[in-house]
Amino acid sequence: MVDENGQPVSNYVLGTLNSSREVKTLSRGFALILDQSYGSNFYLRVTSARPLRLPMNLWSIAEYSNESIMSDLFLGLQYGVMLATIFYNLFLFVSIKENSYLYYVLVISTQAAFMFLDSKHLRYLFGDMFDSGWLVQMAERNIYPALVITTLLFQRSLLRT
Repeated sequence: MVDENGQPVSNYVLGTLNSSREVKTLSRGFALILDQSYGSNFYLRVTSARPLRLPMNLWSIAEYSNESIMSDLFLGLQYGVMLATIFYNLFLFVSIKENSYLYYVLVISTQAAFMFLDSKHLRYLFGDMFDSGWLVQMAERNIYPALVITTLLFQRSLLRT
């Protein structure tokens, strides 16, 4: 990887958006704009603290744009189904007054928040404003216990019904 001045960058970390060549993506992947003047051979060294699978695709800008649209469509569909489930079960709770529906709403809400925080969509939407914010880092850490607690409450309430 080369910075804006043409100097090689030895320890470039994807996902930090420190380079103007990196493109923000909603999917869990990373996108870089590579200049054709660099040639057709690319060498990549990947380091990780744990075992890693690294699928990689080299696309043209048009192919990437099409693939990004499909990825974002399915992501929107996933969030939409979760949101519809939240509202439907909230409606059931209000009309039936059964506590297990409220716990189910809490479970789905924390799962949606988990997806939103774990996939860094909050950082995607607000950029540098939440890049190193204490609130976001604490939310990303605390969503795991919240997910477990709400799931256990829902299971306990459902088994009691």
